[in-house]
Amino acid sequence: MCRDCWDEVSDKATPITDEIVAAAEAVRELYQEHPVGGCLHVVTDDWNLGDKSLQHCVAGVTTDVERLCLERLSVLTEYERATALALVEGFIGA
Repeated sequence: MCRDCWDEVSDKATPITDEIVAAAEAVRELYQEHPVGGCLHVVTDDWNLGDKSLQHCVAGVTTDVERLCLERLSVLTEYERATALALVEGFIGA
């Protein structure tokens, strides 16, 4: 997501919780393994944060890091997911 797109949804961002931080950490681990997000690319790189996008990724999971990232993002709301990715991108700080 670009900074302008984040700015459009940032007013709906949620307080940073431990779950959001854990999801952001999982995304960072994912990028260590897959620089373009692996099977979660559509979520982590393109910021398609809805449940359907996450469900679409399930079939492509092949590594423990992808599985962890998917699990941690799945328990968050769409705006919490955006907040987690904003942490990863450095748009906001924890």
